[in-house]
Amino acid sequence: MNNLSTKTQYYSLDFMKFWCAIMVIALHSVTYSMQGLSVDGGIPHDATNPVLVYLLPIAHLLTRYAVPFFFVTSSFFLFSKLNAQPTDRWSIVKHFVKRILILYAFWLVLNVPIVLSKHVFSTTPLAWWQILVKLIVWGLYDGAWYMVSMIVATLIVYALRNRSKLLIIIATLGYLLACLSSSYLGLLEDTPIYPIVSSVHEIGAIYHTPLNALIFVAIGKIFADNPSIKTPKLWMLIVLFLLMYIELVILNLADISRAPDCYITLVPFSAMLFGYVKSINLTPHHRYAHMRRASAYMYPFHFVLLYWSFYLIQALAPTFPTDSVIVSVVVYLLTVIISIVCYYLTYRISKKIPLLKYSM
Repeated sequence: MNNLSTKTQYYSLDFMKFWCAIMVIALHSVTYSMQGLSVDGGIPHDATNPVLVYLLPIAHLLTRYAVPFFFVTSSFFLFSKLNAQPTDRWSIVKHFVKRILILYAFWLVLNVPIVLSKHVFSTTPLAWWQILVKLIVWGLYDGAWYMVSMIVATLIVYALRNRSKLLIIIATLGYLLACLSSSYLGLLEDTPIYPIVSSVHEIGAIYHTPLNALIFVAIGKIFADNPSIKTPKLWMLIVLFLLMYIELVILNLADISRAPDCYITLVPFSAMLFGYVKSINLTPHHRYAHMRRASAYMYPFHFVLLYWSFYLIQALAPTFPTDSVIVSVVVYLLTVIISIVCYYLTYRISKKIPLLKYSM
């Protein structure tokens, strides 16, 4: 951030990453607190409640682009750097992977009590081999799948960097499989594949793997390789937003969707959203560096905060009605405020305790 004039600064992307972190918190505040929804926000079978069928998709549309935006943005910056330094590419990739692994390890330590509670000492503990598979494929704690998938998808895209057509084919097929395991899972329920998918989901969601991430990391590379891509118009984003809404409502009415993490129209919308935001010029200010760091901190931190918040509520007031819109909003606002305050305190303390810099 010191040499503002020597390289292109995308302050709008830093701002948007911070906004996306807030949207992720909003999404999980609802799915943690509202009964009847799956852990990833899917509605119950044969749901007829208009709020769930017609209004809940709007909440998903306002939040679901956040993680894809993280994927695209991280990939864009990485491959832009690789293009600028072609003689040192592998070292840059290794450094990128190392940073993510350190971030993962830092938050794993803080999540040890939660991991033990959910996967070892719970009423349905995982077997040792399931824990090992979860560690490698998904990560052991909530939100870790993003880091694991970012690493794997990045390595795949890097390996296929000179075979663009093959990369697009593999990424597209991977995302279609992710869609079949989430928003389109109902299509598989009467097939021999469904029991296999269900058994895998007992360990971790298929849609929380590189199958989801690969296409968005590939999109980030495409933007990095083609800086002259035309900026999407706002009306294009609005049209795609409406198409996403239509897709989600149809999936609900058809009783197909089980977890609206992956759906077809999310891909073009995420790509256009990134291109649109990237084109916005903001006045240089160091606050955007804080926004960038805060987004990396808030994403894993809010899972810890939400878990212990609801754990304490259930332990101290088991009859407290957590499954309400009011509670969801209050939890959301408190989680955002506490996350921002804790980030700032951690940032300040990290100057005296350097280890804390690995939290962001």
